[in-house]
Amino acid sequence: MEEKRAALGAASVFSLHNPAQTVAWSIVETGAADGTSVSDSGLLSVSENEILTTLTVKSTSTVDTNESGAAAITLKRRA
Repeated sequence: MEEKRAALGAASVFSLHNPAQTVAWSIVETGAADGTSVSDSGLLSVSENEILTTLTVKSTSTVDTNESGAAAITLKRRA
């Protein structure tokens, strides 16, 4: 099984009093294929068996879980 990986970049937390710069990464959609995941460092791995055409990846502050950001990623199969 071949999987594809893509780095999503960095997430920063901005607030008064210099909060911790840590976030929790997650995939918003349910039903992603086994092997599709996002690592603790924000590295997205997509299974070759993935049938979803869009994945929304979310980063949530570990200091204040009410603070988050998300990005929609469009998946295209290679011909």
